[in-house]
Amino acid sequence: MADEHKIAIVVTVKDNVSSGLDAVQSNVSKKTGAMSGMFSAVATTAALAFTAIGVAVAKGLDSAIKYEEAFTGIRKTVNASDADFQKISDSIRDMSRRMPQSAVELAKIGEIAGQLGIHAADDLSKFIEVIGKLELATNLTAESAATSLASISQVMNEPIKDIDKLASSLVYLGNNFNGTEKDIVNWGKRLSGIGEIAGLTASEVLAIGAAGTAAGVQAEAGATSLQTIFIQMQ
Repeated sequence: MADEHKIAIVVTVKDNVSSGLDAVQSNVSKKTGAMSGMFSAVATTAALAFTAIGVAVAKGLDSAIKYEEAFTGIRKTVNASDADFQKISDSIRDMSRRMPQSAVELAKIGEIAGQLGIHAADDLSKFIEVIGKLELATNLTAESAATSLASISQVMNEPIKDIDKLASSLVYLGNNFNGTEKDIVNWGKRLSGIGEIAGLTASEVLAIGAAGTAAGVQAEAGATSLQTIFIQMQ
C-alpha cells in the first residue's frame, strides 16, 4: 500500500509540474509573440520614418539646387560683391518665409531687376519684395510689373528706392477707379516721357492713366492726345 501511495504522489506531482511547465511555456510563447509583434511594428515604424526622412532630404536638396540655379541668374545680371550677394540671398530666403512665393520665384524677380540695371543690394532686395507683393495684389505678372514700374521710374528720373511709393499709388488707383492695374500701367508707360518734361511725378502720370481708363479711353489714343496738349502747354 505504501508503494501505491508513493506512485500516486509521484504521478500527481509530475502532472502538476507538467501542467505548470505547459502554462509557463504557453505564457512565454504569448509574450514572445507579443514582443515579436512589437519589434515588427517598431521596425516598420522605423523604416517608414527613415523613408520619410529620405524623401524630405531629397526634396530639400532638390529645392536647394533649384534655388542656386535661380540665384545664378542674379549673379549673371547684377554687379555686386560676394558680401552683397550673400546679403541679397539672405533677404530672399527671409521673404520666402513671409510671402507666398518661393525663394526660386523671388530670385527670378531679382534676375529681372539686374537686367533692368538695379544692382545695389538694398535697392534690389526692396524691388524684389515690392514686385512680389504687386504680383499678388494686382492683375500684373511679376515680369510685367517689374519692367513697367522700373521703366516709368527711370524715364521720369525717380529713384528706384522709391518703387514702393509708386507701387502703392498703382494699387490705390486700381482699387478706387474703374480700371485694371495693367491698363493704368500701359497709360503710365506711354505718358512717362512727356510727363517728365511737363514736371509731373510718376504717381501723377498713373493717376491720369487711371482717369483715362475709367473714362473708357484707350491708352494709345488718349496718351497721344495728352502728349499733344502737354507739348502745346510747354
